[in-house]
This record gives sequence, C-alpha cells and structure tokens, in this order.
Amino acid sequence: SDILRGVFHSYEKPIDQSLSDLEKFEMGAFNAPNAPPFELQEGYFLKRQASVFKRMLRTSMDVVSQVNQAHAHTPAAPYFQDLREYLENLFFYADELSEGVNSLLSLHISLSSQKTNEASHRTNEVMRVLTVFSVFFLPLNFIASIYGMNFEFMPELKSPYGYPLTLVAMVTVALSIFTWFRRRGWLK
Repeated sequence: SDILRGVFHSYEKPIDQSLSDLEKFEMGAFNAPNAPPFELQEGYFLKRQASVFKRMLRTSMDVVSQVNQAHAHTPAAPYFQDLREYLENLFFYADELSEGVNSLLSLHISLSSQKTNEASHRTNEVMRVLTVFSVFFLPLNFIASIYGMNFEFMPELKSPYGYPLTLVAMVTVALSIFTWFRRRGWLK
C-alpha cells in the first residue's frame, strides 16, 4: 500500500511541472515581457504529455477501484478510498492541463490565422492602389502609343491643334476615370 502511494505520488511532480510549462507557454503566446515565445511544437508535446497522464491515471484509478472493492470490508478500505480520491484529484489536474493546452493551441492557430488575414488585407490594399494607378495610365499609354507610331498620314500631324487636342483627350479620359472611381467609392 505504501508502494502504491509512492507510485501515485510520483505523478504529482510531472503534472505540476507541465502546468507550470503551460503557464509559460500562455505568457509566450501573448508576448508577455521576459516570456519565451510560444512554439507550436512545444504545445503539441505538452498535449501528448497530458494525454499520457490522463491514461495512466485512469488506468491507476481502475486498479485502485478494483482493489478497493476487494478490500471493502477490511480495515484497509479507508486507505484505498483515500488513494482513489488522491488519484481523482490528480486526474482533475491532468484534465485541466489537457483542456488548457487544447485552448492554447486553438488560440495560437486563431492568432496565426488573424495575422495571415491582416497580411492578406494589406496586400490587397497595395494591389488595389496599383490597380487604380494602372487603370489611370493604361488608356493614356494607349493614346500616347498611337500617336507615337510616326505614320506619315495621320491627320492630326498637320493640324496646328493636334497636340493640344490630344492632351485635352488624355486629360478628359483621366478625369472620367477619376470621376467614375470616386462615385463608386474606390478611392477611399
């Protein structure tokens, strides 16, 4: 019976250490001062540890329950009942550890997803600005490329108003695009 108590008492220190590690990991997940950064690999290792603790304690509780039933009417019955309650207490802490690790891993995944979404949003904003600029300059480049072809029989080349008319057409196109974008709210 003292051997059993010694064995079950040996579970307490690793569970306490794991709960302490969980606290450090939680602080690291929120970038607390002087806390090491949370690593996903460490979280999964702690999750596996909690799972092993729970399995060991559940099996031990089953053994103690069977021994307790076998000695139900002996003077040792209260001792085995105390052992069972001690194991239930340890199982509660192992379960708390498991739930805490699962919550921390879910939180970490959510935070990572949020950071990815924020980066995607910033990229989309950059792409929007670049698209607006390209839409402004694409028709202007088209007009400039037509008049830059140096064909001999272009009627505007001989006209004294050819150059100013082309500039007016380019400004009109740019203002039309600007007005259209502004009405749609794309320039905010």
